[in-house]
Amino acid sequence: MVLKLAIVGCGGMAEAHLRAYIAIKQREPGKFEFAAMCDPVLASAEKFANIATQSQNFKPRVYKSVEDMLSKETLDVVDICTPHSEHHKAAIACLNAGADVM
Repeated sequence: MVLKLAIVGCGGMAEAHLRAYIAIKQREPGKFEFAAMCDPVLASAEKFANIATQSQNFKPRVYKSVEDMLSKETLDVVDICTPHSEHHKAAIACLNAGADVM
């Protein structure tokens, strides 16, 4: 089973997470796919999606809000990289949608 992964919050520390996922993907390409990137600054999500595309043969979809992303995606796991004070909001929404969260 290929897990569908999204990153919520595409700045700061999230770039280290993205690079780590790409390294994992190089060793185990069938483990997961980047399905979506989400950030209120759409240009940041686009940047992450473009980087992720280099490790798979399609571009992850880009979203400005967690709610919009969850209404259009069926995700297995979401890596929440928002500011700490916002973690709980994204985590609750993702858990309620059936995704595991980190």
